[in-house]
Parts: sequence; C-alpha cells; structure tokens
Amino acid sequence: MPTYHSNARTTLHDRQQIQENLEGLSLRASAKQYRVSVGTVRKWRSRHTLQDASCRPLRPRTAFSQDQEQLILHLRTQAQLSLDELFDRIEPILPHATRSSLYRLLKRHGRERLATKKKQAHGAFDEAIVPGFVHIDSFILTCLRGQSNHQALRQHCFVAVDRATRLVFLRVYNSCASQAACDFLEHCRCYFPFVLHTILTDNGGQYTLKANAPAQHRMGRKRPFELLCAGYGIVHKTTRPYKPKTNGLVERVNGLIQAATTKRVRYDTPNQRDQALVAWLVHYTFRRRHRRIPRGPMTPFEAACQWYATNPELFTRRPEPNNLLSKICSQPPET
Repeated sequence: MPTYHSNARTTLHDRQQIQENLEGLSLRASAKQYRVSVGTVRKWRSRHTLQDASCRPLRPRTAFSQDQEQLILHLRTQAQLSLDELFDRIEPILPHATRSSLYRLLKRHGRERLATKKKQAHGAFDEAIVPGFVHIDSFILTCLRGQSNHQALRQHCFVAVDRATRLVFLRVYNSCASQAACDFLEHCRCYFPFVLHTILTDNGGQYTLKANAPAQHRMGRKRPFELLCAGYGIVHKTTRPYKPKTNGLVERVNGLIQAATTKRVRYDTPNQRDQALVAWLVHYTFRRRHRRIPRGPMTPFEAACQWYATNPELFTRRPEPNNLLSKICSQPPET
C-alpha cells in the first residue's frame, strides 16, 4: 500500500497523469484540472518517480561531531550505561551536551534501548537431585453427585511428589489448616522410603506466615508446619509469591489426579471417590512410566529401586511393593 506525505494533495494516479501529460495541457491548465498549484505540477513533471521525497535535510545538523558520536556510542555499547549514566559521563567532556541531544543520537543509531540479557531456560531437573526433595500442595475436591457447592463439605486433597523418583502420596482432609498440613507431613515421612531433606510449598497460611504476616514472620513467629520441619531437620522452602510455576511439578500432578478422577466421574459417596484416588495412586506408582525421570523412562517405583541400588544410604528402608501398598491401602484418605 503506498504511503503519502501528510500534506500531499495528489495520488499516484494523479502524479502519473501529470508526468505523462497525454493531452498536452499547459502548467496552468493541469493545475486547474487536478486542483493543485502550478508549482506542484511543475514539480511532478520534473521528477522521474511517483514517491514523495524525504523531508530530512541534506546536511542534518547534529550536536556532536563524528568522532564525538563514535565515543558516545562506544560507551553506550561497551559499558551498557543507561541514558542518565551516559549523560553524567559525557557532560564533563562535552559541556554543550544535553540529555535530549544524547537521546536523539541514540535514537538515530538505534541504540535508545539497552540490550537485555536472555534468561537461561530452565530445563529438566539434573542428575544432582537426589530422593528426598518433595513438592507439597493441595487442591479442593469437587462436590459429590446431588450436592451443590453450598451444601457440600469442602474437602482438600494434599499431594506430595518426590522430585527425583516421582513417587506420589495423597490424602484427603476436611480442611487445609495447619493441623492437616502437619498430619500430612507425618504420613509422608511414613510413606516415602527415603529421608526427606527438603520440602517446597507455596506461601499458604497452613505452611508459612510469609504471605499473611511478613512482619510477624521476621520477628521469629512460625507456623506449626515450619516448626515440624525444623524438628525433623527438613529444609522448608517456599515459592515466590504469585509464581505457581515454581511448584509446577506438584501442580501438574494435581491436574493428572483431577483429570482421572473427580473431573471425569461424579461420585455418589466419599468412599467411592477415595477408592478411585487410591486406585489412581497405585496405577501411577507401579504402572505409569515417566519420560522425564532424570534416570530415564520408568515407573516411580522402578526409579526408587534404582536409587536404592546405587545410593542405599539415602533410604530408611528398602522400597518394596507390599510395603508401599500397605501404606496406601491401610491408610485410606480421611473423610
């Protein structure tokens, strides 16, 4: 699409007709026919192009010489100075320089913005991660069949997943208070066959006071979950506020659980839903192969066995199917 000057009175078609002048009209007659001035007709008849000429002067006046411009651009590129920092450096050398003249120079050469460093993309967890780094989160279970959101008791499913082996443990509670979080941590220590050394959670009130009362947290007050972690020698880490992707491993597991159970089937009783959660956990642990396990595609149980074969000092007991199944089935989710 052709671009015209803001004050242009002619189009490309008019300019072509003026240049060709097939009718042999005079300057005054052509100006009257196209409703322009005689000077406009003379201008387009003398040109060999139909495009508007540039409005920039042939010799633009700049505040700096060519050597001075090279110095300023070198400082901008090599030292990565901001506009204000650059002005502070240049002002003692070139007293006539102003902040506006520096910006115009940078704008003319396309250096008005500093080059931003590309952040390194976060890949898969490396091999240095050992069993015991557990991600913990919770989500609200949907109501049962025949119940509305106002009638149903809001129950919460706590989920824990190990970063190295992808072993998962879940349990249902009637609330997401600190008491439920502490009880879930106790059951996690009984379920996982290795020592828990680090736990990553969000900034929920059941885990920490950082989000709700940062001033009180700095004074030394801690939630029972934090005290329980400290008592067992577990390092408790929290995600950045409003950054759920930091805890994305367990967030993804939450989505898998809901997609296979509560979002697919509307259960009649809590017992049916709890049995479905236990069945999913058994299938996930012993049958579902994971491609993103650091040691290769395998089930979480196979990954735990490989880690036990190479690093038995990290485990409190040998990972056995009967032992894990007994912990899953003998301790059904609490409703």
